[in-house]
Amino acid sequence: MARRKTASSPAAVDAAVLHRRALALAARAEESDHSADLQVLEFSVGDETYALETRFVSEVYPVTDLALIPGTPDFVLGVISVRGKIVSVLDLRPIFGLRVREGVCSDTAIVLRSDSMEFGVAADQIREVKALPLEALQQSLKTLAGASGDYVFGVTPERVVLLDAAKLLADPRLVVRPGAGSEALTTEGSA
Repeated sequence: MARRKTASSPAAVDAAVLHRRALALAARAEESDHSADLQVLEFSVGDETYALETRFVSEVYPVTDLALIPGTPDFVLGVISVRGKIVSVLDLRPIFGLRVREGVCSDTAIVLRSDSMEFGVAADQIREVKALPLEALQQSLKTLAGASGDYVFGVTPERVVLLDAAKLLADPRLVVRPGAGSEALTTEGSA
């Protein structure tokens, strides 16, 4: 005759322990869904610190032999060759209304890529790649209005501006067309 397992049998105790562990793991997984982190590349332009989600960064490339293109908007520094492919390099300073320093050229380009667009963003210094908790982000700064505010996803308590790379890559104002000149993108307060 088969013996019935009771609540105090070793198999029942093991099942109860496993059940409690499963509930605890499920609760931790549920908590981590609410406190998701973004992997970001943090960099500086002038005195400001920015970050971009790494899922949009295809590579960080040195800016050597920057070719200037006459008649382009002031936010286009020029083009570089990245493994034989021509990539335009954009300067965030004019887009965000920062002072453009004459004769100073960023030596690094963060190459951003989506399905339909690719370009580099000039950076003075690459700081680090890190996890950024979503709950730590504050809404965009009220001082960033117009086009520049469109590209801000949020700001950290340390005042690192998280840029919305998807919006940058999808914005038709950043596409330079023949004859567009400096009218391609205007920021508030500039013409």
